[in-house]
Amino acid sequence: MKNKRLPLFFGIAALFLYSCDLFVDPGNGNRDGGAYPPASEYKIFRAQNFLTGSYYNVDAMLLYEGAKCTIWREIASRTSPYAAQTMANTYDNSIYPNMMSAFGFVEEFPGEDTVVTRNTMEQADYLGDGDGKLCILLLDIRDSYGMNGNQSYVAGYFWFGNLYSKSTYPDSNESDMIYIDTNPGIPGSEQSNAILAHEMQHLMNFVTGMVRGRGTMDTWVDEGLSGAAEYVATGKHNENRIAWYKDDQEGTIRKGNNFFVWNNYTSSNPMILLDDYSTVYLFFNWLRLQASTGIDIFRTIINSPHSDYRAVTAAAANVINSGYNNNWPLLLRDWMAANYVNAPSGRYGYKNDPMLRDINARVLSGVAGSSYPLAPGEGIYTQKSTMPGTVANIGYAGLPSRGSLAAPNDLSASGSSALLSYNTNTNRNALGSPCYPFSVETGPSLQPDAGMDMTSVGLSFKRSFSSGPYPISVGEMLRLNGHEELQR
Repeated sequence: MKNKRLPLFFGIAALFLYSCDLFVDPGNGNRDGGAYPPASEYKIFRAQNFLTGSYYNVDAMLLYEGAKCTIWREIASRTSPYAAQTMANTYDNSIYPNMMSAFGFVEEFPGEDTVVTRNTMEQADYLGDGDGKLCILLLDIRDSYGMNGNQSYVAGYFWFGNLYSKSTYPDSNESDMIYIDTNPGIPGSEQSNAILAHEMQHLMNFVTGMVRGRGTMDTWVDEGLSGAAEYVATGKHNENRIAWYKDDQEGTIRKGNNFFVWNNYTSSNPMILLDDYSTVYLFFNWLRLQASTGIDIFRTIINSPHSDYRAVTAAAANVINSGYNNNWPLLLRDWMAANYVNAPSGRYGYKNDPMLRDINARVLSGVAGSSYPLAPGEGIYTQKSTMPGTVANIGYAGLPSRGSLAAPNDLSASGSSALLSYNTNTNRNALGSPCYPFSVETGPSLQPDAGMDMTSVGLSFKRSFSSGPYPISVGEMLRLNGHEELQR
């Protein structure tokens, strides 16, 4: 039964890579209420081709039915029934309960004669096919992976249109569902299960937005929660995102690029988008570590009536510091200070987290006295020891030495280890503002990191991890293939 009164909201699908433990049930699949189908069952789904932007039919068969999910496989795929069982058991026993604990709402939605749903995923199912289970379709997502050496790919996605009738969206499958890639993705693997958790948050976020009446959240908030979902679902960090920040492979993170204005750097190189995923991953893990309630801060954010930064500042004010209430500049300053100072305790670090305690923001050099543009939310670190003059939307803070427990100094940079310059504007569509972070201290005596060509920042930058494949968003894949108008 389709709800005819649903408002139309546009959601953002996204994707991610991860590393986590894999639950494997060596039994026959029946221990946890799951089972292989007694007879072959087939269905035709609609999926999007991210090379052309068009939709096409996917002939699929049911591989496994878990207690809370069904696993369908594109017939052309070689995914085994055992891999499907592994994914279903992981979803039923780990991903689902952990995600509901951190992101789900629990409340009754009465129908005409009875209560039809009681929580986030039941509401999604009610909007979808009403079978009581999440549909997971395994398919080789049509993107440009492998073409002309391209190492970027769509690892998985959620499309909001599937929760509406075909009369509203003709390509709807009228099902609560998530698409998971089989090439180069490997269903049932650690990375693939993490992608499933990431996309599940997008689905939960969309449904929560409908129930709360706030619509879809700003991309960076939605993506930050999905990055956090991977940790919530597995208890382990995404090492690729951490390594990307440390290596700053494209040299753009040190230049200020981060998540607040999503996909701010227009470039033919899709890997720069990984700056956004990396920095938002760190920011939301910093929130978790700083919050007195731990992962419960995510439930507060996703259930907020606000769809922008206010959802985050309000949650942070409740469980970290009351001064953050509607104060994005202070929250941004403290997180950016944490990336440089990284004290073992307190707000200006990652609480000595084993995977995050060696995060150390890189220092940028430049021509003395020159201005430097920063987009809203961006920030950089330089060696300037005098406080620049006042500039609209630009905040400055003198930072203590790395590992220090001292607080940033908003009034003076004298004696500081570095100067933090950051754009405090909460309007993500605003033009960048100039700051003046360079002086003689930032001149030739401060050399760039070894291995980086400052005149042409790019793939020459040495890295500490493999060169791909790299997951990117469906919107970015559409843009790369000339279908920017179809971004969702």
